[in-house]
Amino acid sequence: MICLIAVEDESAQVIQQELQRSGLYEGWRFETCINAGDLESWSRKAVDVLVLSRFLPGDNPNSLLAKVKMLFPATHIVLIAGEKSDKQRLYIKNAIDNGLYNIVTGQLPGDRPYTIFEALTSSKEPELDGYYRIEESNNAGLHENISLPKDGLNLDEPNNPADYAELEFRDTLNNNGAGTFKEVEPERKVEELESELTRLKQIVAMLSTEKTGHSRQQQKLIYSPGNRGIIVCTTANKGGVGKTTTAITLAVALAQAGMEVALVDLDFAGPNIKSFFKLDPERGIEALAGRGRDLQLLTEHILLPAPGISSLYILPGPADKTIPPEALFEEGALAEVFNVLLGRFPVVIADTPPNFWACPWLPEIFQMTDLALAVVDQSKFSEDDTATYAPYLVKMGIRPETIRIVLNKFSPKLHNARIVENAFCAGFKKDFPKNKLPRVIATIPNDWDTHIKKGYQGQTVGLEDARSQWHRLAEEVATLAGHNYKKPDKEKNKKGLLGMFTRR
Repeated sequence: MICLIAVEDESAQVIQQELQRSGLYEGWRFETCINAGDLESWSRKAVDVLVLSRFLPGDNPNSLLAKVKMLFPATHIVLIAGEKSDKQRLYIKNAIDNGLYNIVTGQLPGDRPYTIFEALTSSKEPELDGYYRIEESNNAGLHENISLPKDGLNLDEPNNPADYAELEFRDTLNNNGAGTFKEVEPERKVEELESELTRLKQIVAMLSTEKTGHSRQQQKLIYSPGNRGIIVCTTANKGGVGKTTTAITLAVALAQAGMEVALVDLDFAGPNIKSFFKLDPERGIEALAGRGRDLQLLTEHILLPAPGISSLYILPGPADKTIPPEALFEEGALAEVFNVLLGRFPVVIADTPPNFWACPWLPEIFQMTDLALAVVDQSKFSEDDTATYAPYLVKMGIRPETIRIVLNKFSPKLHNARIVENAFCAGFKKDFPKNKLPRVIATIPNDWDTHIKKGYQGQTVGLEDARSQWHRLAEEVATLAGHNYKKPDKEKNKKGLLGMFTRR
């Protein structure tokens, strides 16, 4: 379990040390972040718990509330609001408006009985009548919940480990002069601030090296000139969840960053990538079936450049609808097509059909896949369906450690993304290593209607925003392929598919 303590520098080390000393969190690793500007880097790590202070410098605290659940969609978030004031009340109101209820108030360790010790492994959830209930957190399964007496803590005679920890915590904070939060604008020397930022970057780099999340087989496939590319498959257990949108947007983002990408439509029964790009090919992927030694030459003629995007090429689905999809490719023939593509492109993105488990042409491609993006939505009604999703992928040949979850139609005001993540991972055997379980890598915003409307116009959504989750997803794919991913300039405006992606 990784717990990130994002608080002002004056309190960060004290809080970290006291939580470690408490003895309540066996197996946890506590890290600190003293500037809001570093949170985006931390959001790429597997952070289980985030402690976020209202006084964290680097961003307006109320603006940060609107971003934090998008940055950490599957993380258990604890807010430290400080003592009562008008600013504190406004902060709490804004937090609740953004679906963040797990708030610790008062001087640390917090107003009893809901102190930071309780909040780390529990959560507050709103009742219909406006009151709150405290329940065990979704990600506290490896640790017992800390129970505090209903009548509060007896500071004279502690009666459980949390009581002792609170006493030590409060004494330490008071002795260090950091017990009371103050509205302080940091006024440090430039040299001191640069030193601290350098130290944090070193920690982030170290953690990035430790937690690549890639298997040995994947690391062997890192792309370089003359080497093979990687295959990324988008999958879904039902239609309409955003699988094709994910494939297209990811492909465009990578191409915009200067990488050559092949986008392959493997939905033989209902190919629609060509429609997005307004292509009307006379021949599709079916023309490559059984071509043998002529395959490489013919592939060049079937691949179509995406309009306005010089480094993106489309291999459209079948144009000839008279051939049954299951009869297009004999065993091994489709793998040969992909081998040709892998020899030319650093990234090959394959969009698969919703009922992938019933498609005989897919197992050989799934077995070659380096990264599988399982697209699911946040709907409460989809949780049961999601639980059956993972076993199908594994049965078809996808390696569990290569799976990442893309959560679509995400709203920070709804339940924590960890619920969807847990539902997805419930399909694995109980003895499956927890460090290899799939995790949410990106969230598609809840303005899904905008995605649909723009899709009909041949436009992607969100890539003009350098903070968009799409760029996080593209960065992981680019890194796996051995490339550096460059985000767009913040001031760059999106002007449609033709005007947006001009290469520099």
